[in-house]
Amino acid sequence: MASRRAGAGLDRRRRDLARRRRLGHHVRLWEHAFVPGAPATAPAAWPAASRLTRDPARATLVLLAHPGCPCTRTTLDELEDLLARLPRPPHAFVVALAAATPPDGWTSDALRARAATIPGVTVVQDVDGAEARRFGAQTSGQVLVYDAAGALRFCGGLTPARGHASDRPARATLAARLASPTATPLHAPV
Repeated sequence: MASRRAGAGLDRRRRDLARRRRLGHHVRLWEHAFVPGAPATAPAAWPAASRLTRDPARATLVLLAHPGCPCTRTTLDELEDLLARLPRPPHAFVVALAAATPPDGWTSDALRARAATIPGVTVVQDVDGAEARRFGAQTSGQVLVYDAAGALRFCGGLTPARGHASDRPARATLAARLASPTATPLHAPV
């Protein structure tokens, strides 16, 4: 009788463990979807070593993206919408990470092709993440805006949560910051 109860207890513990593991998977998915990525450690001034050319007559926007990130399509849609709404859009770069020797099935071709359809965007291939490091990006979808003088004005993301589109307050604030070059820098989640 005691061994049967011990066996039943073991089965119950196994079921509880399996249930917690399933729940853990859902929690991790939820965290990935709704918890912001690591913020950039963006330099306060335009990095002198950057291969990107800052526009001295208007703001310059830099979007750093990883081709394997499923959220990139939504971020590019948000960027296109933002730029279309602005009376004087910034000079915009989409910096697509590219490995010198990419693993099988890993390419930035689709990302670059989609970004190239956005009016006013210059697409740059970032071999091995050199530009991402210069701008301190740690999460795909990181957007940095520097004013005409090269001072950081915005550091964050365009979507409210990874891969979710909406009329996000940060996007509206970014549009306001672009219209007012004297505004203080805004840091928003990615």
